[in-house]
Amino acid sequence: TKKRDEQIDFSQTYFWSKQTFLVKKGEVKALGDVVGKRVGVSRGSHAIGNWRDWLTRKGHQFDPALVVEFGNKQAGVEAVRQGAISGYAEDFEVLASFAKNAPTLAVIDAEAIGMKQDGIGVRENDSKIRDAVNFALQRIAKSGKYERIYSTWFGPDTAAPVPESGEIEIWPDG
Repeated sequence: TKKRDEQIDFSQTYFWSKQTFLVKKGEVKALGDVVGKRVGVSRGSHAIGNWRDWLTRKGHQFDPALVVEFGNKQAGVEAVRQGAISGYAEDFEVLASFAKNAPTLAVIDAEAIGMKQDGIGVRENDSKIRDAVNFALQRIAKSGKYERIYSTWFGPDTAAPVPESGEIEIWPDG
């Protein structure tokens, strides 16, 4: 986010995903089913802004009183399980790993409240470290190792499969 970038610098993006909701299986099928209901997010997460923006785009009012912030992800998951909230917003791959071993929980997979991109944070204005990280990411991508790592952790046969939706930019050597 812009706010985070004011505090630290980031490498180029190396992982792309979406944010959505973990819900009780059978009770919620789509994002529209949690509109006007209490939902949870991790404290300080940009899922709050993504949810607010999704609601606005769809013509709904955002009510901050309906958003419960949790200090840890497990507490948010437990609140869904107990019915204290209708859904818990987080990164898809995180939610998929929680839902894997919880037969009463599901992830809304067909829709997203927003996209997320991961980069590596480095000290503000430390271009030498940022460049070293970027060049390392590019070497890993160029060698094919990134694909193997990605497939190991997020490929179709893993606990939390995440289809690839981005590509590490490889700069020319010139």
